[in-house]
Amino acid sequence: MGARTCLAVVQRLILASASPARLRVLQSAGLEPEVIVSGIDEDGVGHLPPAGAVLTLARRKAAAVAAALPAARPALVIACDSLLEFEGRVEGKPGTAREAAGLWRRLRNRSGNLHTGHCLIDTGRRVEAAAADSAVVRFGDPTDREIEAYIRTGEQLHVAGGFTH
Repeated sequence: MGARTCLAVVQRLILASASPARLRVLQSAGLEPEVIVSGIDEDGVGHLPPAGAVLTLARRKAAAVAAALPAARPALVIACDSLLEFEGRVEGKPGTAREAAGLWRRLRNRSGNLHTGHCLIDTGRRVEAAAADSAVVRFGDPTDREIEAYIRTGEQLHVAGGFTH
């Protein structure tokens, strides 16, 4: 069953994320989800390996949004979380533009592991599917001027590792 057919049955697709990049991915697939941000605390998973942390956070986000929905109106809830592992450290969202610029300078011509967890909950059938995966990300060699131009967009403050595609 294709995405549109599945949605015709469910009637409602919810993205449990404020991520503009994740919203664009769904929209590029021809979907128009509602956006409901979970508001969960993302701390408290630092003891887990990165793949376990992103999977746990994706599940928590999806569960929080699904629990807040009326049972009479079934929905598919999609949640995701990502972390960049670089030089043995986990890099979340940079707190400031200065931190993001410093991270980008360290990432130049290097590679890191991007860990992403996904969770899909069908509230009507009370079924969950969740998984995590990792990919090696190779960074280019942006100049300081290019890094500063990217930092001015503010985009990097809202994504793990300070970058998006």
